[in-house]
Amino acid sequence: MLAMNWFSDADDARRYVTEMSRIWVAWVVGLVALFAVTNWWVLLAGVAVLSLLVWLIQPIQRRASGIDDPGEVVAGSGGRFGGSRTREEMALRALIYSEAPLKEAIEEFGVWKGWVWVRRAVIAATAVAFVVVILDVFRGPQ
Repeated sequence: MLAMNWFSDADDARRYVTEMSRIWVAWVVGLVALFAVTNWWVLLAGVAVLSLLVWLIQPIQRRASGIDDPGEVVAGSGGRFGGSRTREEMALRALIYSEAPLKEAIEEFGVWKGWVWVRRAVIAATAVAFVVVILDVFRGPQ
């Protein structure tokens, strides 16, 4: 992953945490909505959640495109299947999925330490939802 300083100051770090918390809230509300509705409402809720997430991720994408030399291709950075990614793609993945930027915001800029646990709770809720769906699929119609 990229080794870099993610934020310019405390306000920038707080903005990032705010941007990510909006994404997490939308994701968890979306999971609940998808479990709460049936029939065609599931499709509509899914489209609404995905559209909202695409809209909410735009500030994170702008942040990732602001790194030095975003178009530089980093050889061997394509993960398990090989290939390469640009520095911007790697930064975007780190900003969205990694704890590193969040830990930097906490350690260097004094952001609330509980955000790491909020992130982990969102991941746990996603895993539980996945298990529930898989069990429901294998259980079949009742």
